Amino acid sequence: MKRPLALFLLLFLTGMCAQAATYTATATHLTMHAGDPLPPLIFKLSSYSGPYAALFKGQPKLSTSATSSSPPGNYPIKIAAGSMTTVNRADSLTFVDGTLAIIPADGIGARLTNNIVYPPGFTSAAAFPIIDVTHNPIANLVGDGVTDNTAGLQKLFAFGRGAAQSKVTTSVSGNTYTVTQVGESVFTGLAPGSPIRIAGVIYTIAAVLDPQHLTLTTNPGTLSNVAARLPPDVVSTSGTTVTATSGPTFAALKPNASLQIGSAFYKVASVTDATHLELTTTPPSLKNVDMYYGAAAGGQLGALPMFLYFPPGVYLASDTIIPYGNYWSIYGAGAQTSIIKLAPNSSAFNTGTSPAQFFSPLSVNKNDNFHIFIQNMGFESGVGNPNVEIFTTQVNNIGAIRNVQVWSDDSNCVNALNIRRAYPGPGMMRNVAVYGCQNGIYSNQQEYNFTFEDITLEGQTVAGIGSMNMKFSIRHLLSDNTVPALQAELFHANTTIMDSELFGDNSTGIGLQNGKENGQQGCHLYTRNVKVVGYATSEADYCVTPSKTYKGDLAETWSGEAQTVFDQTAPPASLHLPESETPQPNDPDPRTWTMLGTSPATWAAIISGSKSPTVYAPPGQYGGNGAYAITVPDTVNHLQFFNAMPTPGRTYTINLTIAGSSKTPLIIEGCPNNACVITHTGSRTLVLIDDNTYNYSTAAGAGNLYIDDVILGSNNNPENTVTFYPGQHIWARQLDEEPARADKITCNGCTLWILGYKTEHNGTDIVATNAQIELFGFFYYKLSLAAPDSTTMQITDSSLFATGYENINIAGYGAPNWVIETRNGTTSHLVAPGVNSPQHLHVFYSYGGKKASTTPVRKFHNTIQNF
Repeated sequence: MKRPLALFLLLFLTGMCAQAATYTATATHLTMHAGDPLPPLIFKLSSYSGPYAALFKGQPKLSTSATSSSPPGNYPIKIAAGSMTTVNRADSLTFVDGTLAIIPADGIGARLTNNIVYPPGFTSAAAFPIIDVTHNPIANLVGDGVTDNTAGLQKLFAFGRGAAQSKVTTSVSGNTYTVTQVGESVFTGLAPGSPIRIAGVIYTIAAVLDPQHLTLTTNPGTLSNVAARLPPDVVSTSGTTVTATSGPTFAALKPNASLQIGSAFYKVASVTDATHLELTTTPPSLKNVDMYYGAAAGGQLGALPMFLYFPPGVYLASDTIIPYGNYWSIYGAGAQTSIIKLAPNSSAFNTGTSPAQFFSPLSVNKNDNFHIFIQNMGFESGVGNPNVEIFTTQVNNIGAIRNVQVWSDDSNCVNALNIRRAYPGPGMMRNVAVYGCQNGIYSNQQEYNFTFEDITLEGQTVAGIGSMNMKFSIRHLLSDNTVPALQAELFHANTTIMDSELFGDNSTGIGLQNGKENGQQGCHLYTRNVKVVGYATSEADYCVTPSKTYKGDLAETWSGEAQTVFDQTAPPASLHLPESETPQPNDPDPRTWTMLGTSPATWAAIISGSKSPTVYAPPGQYGGNGAYAITVPDTVNHLQFFNAMPTPGRTYTINLTIAGSSKTPLIIEGCPNNACVITHTGSRTLVLIDDNTYNYSTAAGAGNLYIDDVILGSNNNPENTVTFYPGQHIWARQLDEEPARADKITCNGCTLWILGYKTEHNGTDIVATNAQIELFGFFYYKLSLAAPDSTTMQITDSSLFATGYENINIAGYGAPNWVIETRNGTTSHLVAPGVNSPQHLHVFYSYGGKKASTTPVRKFHNTIQNF
């Protein structure tokens, strides 16, 4: 018996040795600028099959001696086992250190900010005030990095945005606060302790007295015929049957209405009775989860505002988080300070092969995702979530992502920033850093466009930016990758990259790849002033015939033909107009800021009497009637409205006059949506950030203008043409102009520089006389039959450089001319290729205005030659 046992053990051990594997964890090479916060130290594992948790426990420990104050140089990134072990004891792990390269600060890449402090009245708006996610009546999150906050996050993002609504009055008798239903949904099924939003303020239900009466735990005051958003239904599911245990009755629901149950959406097949309904598809078996109303279910589609504040902390979640609808903003305390983190090894993100979205805003109606802002936040994926798309965005017209960091601890995810849900843009991203994932940024959409400035992409495994048909205008990109910084393909892809740095470690690789060898032709790439180090080929353009390749730094390149009307004998080039960075606020201690009152009727007096240079309105909803005239004094430098919203219907305007001559720019940020009328007559420089204005007007002698994610003439103001005057310099990043029956911009003697420009409707997109204009990336979208003599751009004795794309969805809608130009009394046309299908304007150049600047763009810095 001994010999067979010994033989068995020998064979067993031999089999174990044969199946043993060695896995290598490598610290990712990273780059940062001196003075920036340290990037997240991430790692990559060698190839393995199956879920991470089936092979490994824990994760390695990474560290570096570098700090934010370290001088330029190369610093080791140490990687050790930490808590990481193999499940199979026969397997082994090896660890390979990496390098953190610190380069001199040069204004390129994301400049992240942490430990942001808000003013003391930040949460005090009278209606729809910002909600502290750790202290509120809906759900209190725990930012300890351990507690699973999935349910609480979903409650906070959905509450009141997809809920039944009542019309109510309130009364107060001693310490009894009674709410009476006078219209719409009754109170049947509501539970004590549940939150209820009345006139934009959240209260807690004390008791439900009958279907038409309930009491509250706190005093709402006396209100008459106001809206009350009811708590969600709490439901359980069995097969296709949904059973309510509390919440509003199902009486108002109809077939095909959408319902959010847990972290997914379903359709109603039929309503059985007040507490039972059937779905068209089968959800997983769920017990006591919240259910919210979606489209066609009376949920108002997220039309009311929502503001959430995440104090410092790591807010762990293990399933999809769904913000829903329009008009929402979230604020944190910093890109590395307030973090929403996907828990390691979350089953929804490591089962099967299909991508799964973690932070996943859902659209109201595909391209109706207006006024959405995310600032000062981090989004992290823990190890073992290979199918995750960490952060999805779908903003339209006005919306921005600012001071945000997105990363994957093990670099193993599909897309960090996902822009592939129809139809994204126009939108703005500034000071955004991404580490790890297959793609740092990815989109496969044809409509619309996105503008990026101050972006960092590092440690991707497929491409820094992947674009199939999308329109991207990019400036100040820092990429540290062994794969291409850009991989664009298919006919409609149109990309501009300027003033950027691409660091690679790939002696045979390509820095920027436009198209694929033997792939579809026609896509467009324009570059200017791009430093490229460490790639064999700086740019490969396969979208032209014959294909083109470039080595070394890219001074200026483009796909396709450069076209002109009068300047065929002059070499094509951009104008090299002065580039100027958007001024940023220089605010004093937030405790000294002046807070605006609950009514815009009081704002003129508060602003004129402010002792602080910074004046703010707490994020929330503000009501009023009529026009409120405000002249901004030179002593005020920053009006911060925190993306406030007017009451529905826009029953008032805020008429801001800037007539001063201060040398300090005035910054107006997040002015109440579509309610601000701005008259700019003084010589003072004006800066508009995240503003959807109803109207902007100016006059001769007005000061310079900076634009950063702005609509200058409201889409609800169809006859409005924005006019600029001689001597004005305008620098615009992500400008959207959509007046239905007017030319979009008239530039009379102005100097206009635009990075990312989107228009809609017919009418000329730019009209210029004696002007100088550079346009780096446009998206023109005509919505009716074009007139025979119409054009996208009309210039007279002006210099113009333009590159971009015209979207034509219906035959005959395209403008028959790209440019109609008059020079010294002679008029000629640059005819468009057609009017029936989309088309690129690769490069247009005209030197018909004042002599273009001969000042070169900012030189490349030469601090890094290799890794």
